[in-house]
Amino acid sequence: MMKALEDELNQCAAAQIRNEDEAPQRRKVPKLGNQSIIQREHAEFPANNPPGPIYRKTPAQTTFSDTALVAAPASVSSAAGPVARAAHVQAVRINVKDDPPASPSMIGGWLAHTHLVVKKQGLGSRHSIGKKSQSKAMDRFIGRSIDRALATLLGRNADTDPQPFSSGGLDAIAMDALLVTAAEDGLDTGPHDLATRIREDDEATYSGPLVTYIVQRLIAFCSTFKEAALTVVPTELQLTKTDAGRARARSMIDDLTYHCGSHQESGNANPAQPYRAQVVQTMVTATLAKNATSPLNKYADSLTSTYKEGPHAQEREVPALMLALVVTAIHAVLMEWSRNSKDHFSGNNVEGAFRSHLVMLNALKDRKPLYYHRLTHDLFQAATGAQPLATHGLSNEEIIAATAWDAIADDDDEDDGGQPAV
Repeated sequence: MMKALEDELNQCAAAQIRNEDEAPQRRKVPKLGNQSIIQREHAEFPANNPPGPIYRKTPAQTTFSDTALVAAPASVSSAAGPVARAAHVQAVRINVKDDPPASPSMIGGWLAHTHLVVKKQGLGSRHSIGKKSQSKAMDRFIGRSIDRALATLLGRNADTDPQPFSSGGLDAIAMDALLVTAAEDGLDTGPHDLATRIREDDEATYSGPLVTYIVQRLIAFCSTFKEAALTVVPTELQLTKTDAGRARARSMIDDLTYHCGSHQESGNANPAQPYRAQVVQTMVTATLAKNATSPLNKYADSLTSTYKEGPHAQEREVPALMLALVVTAIHAVLMEWSRNSKDHFSGNNVEGAFRSHLVMLNALKDRKPLYYHRLTHDLFQAATGAQPLATHGLSNEEIIAATAWDAIADDDDEDDGGQPAV
C-alpha cells in the first residue's frame, strides 16, 4: 500500500513539472513609484500553445498589483533551468504619467488648461487675478499676451492702429492681444478652448480680470515715459518754477515748437526741423534705450527701415508710435508746468497731443520720406550707440583713429537712397 501511494505521489509531481514547463510564466509586477516594470522571461512554448501578444491594461485600468504574462524566444530551452532563463529577463519600463488620457480633461465645461484663478475684490462683483497663482500654461499665456499688447502699443505690429489714450483704447489692445495670442498658441481649437472662453464666458470672472491685468501693465509702462519726462524736460528746456517759467511752458505748447530743432544763429525753435530738439533725443534714450530690456534694444531686430531697398534698407528706425509716446510725455510735463498742477498720463489729458503727433509723424513719412528716415534712424543710433561695444572690444577713440577719413567722400546735396516702402 505504501508503495502504491509513493508511485501516485511521484506521478503527480511529474505532471506538475510538465505543466510548469509548458505554461507561460507569471510574475508579479513590482511597484516602483510612478512606474511599473514588466518582466518578460524567455520561455519555450509548445507547438499547440504558440506565444501570443502580451496585453496591457490602459492607464485608467492599470494597478501595480496586476500580473503580466511573460514569454519568448525559443532559443532558451526550459530544460536549461531557472538560472539560464533568468539571464534572459528583459525589463520594460512604462511611465504611466506619459500615457495620454482617453479624453481631454474638462473643468466646468471648459478644457482644463483654460482654468483661471481669480479672487473677488471687496463686496462688489469685481474680480482680479495674480499671474503667479496660475498654472504654468496659463502663466505663459498671460505673459505672451502682455508682450503682444506692448508690441501693439509700441507700433511693432504694422497692421494695427492703437489708441492708448482714447476711452477703452487700452482695453481694446488687451483683448486683441489675448485673442491673437490664443490663436498663435493653438488655443482656439473649438467651443471648449481658451479663445472661445475669452469671448463667451462670464466677463466679470474671466475675460474682465484678464483684460484688467494686461491694461494695468500697459499703464505702468506708459507711466515710465512720464516719470522720465519729469526729470528730463525741465532741465533740457530750462524751465523754472516761476511765473516766467510757467509762461515759457505755455508758449511752447501754444506754438507747438517744443519738439523742434533750433536755428544755429538765434537758438530759437526752427519749425523746419520737427522732432530734432535735444529734449526729444534725451527722452528717447531715457525711455526706449535705458537698458538691455528697453524696447529699442529688446526689439532691435524687428525695428526695420521704411526703405526696403538701397543703402538705407538696413538702417533701423524708431517707430512712429514710440516717438509719439515720447513727445506726448514731454507735452504732458509742459502742461503740468504751465498749470502748476499734476495730471495723470492718460485719457483726455494727453489723447489730443498723442493723436496730433502721430498724424504729424505719419505725414512726414509720406511727404518727406528721407527726412523721416534720417530722423528716426538718427534717434535710434544716438540712443543705442551709448551701449557698450560688445563684439569687437574697441573704444570709440580707437574706432575713430582706425577710420580712413581721407577716403570718405564729402556729403553732397543729392541723395540716391532708394525708395521708401509704400
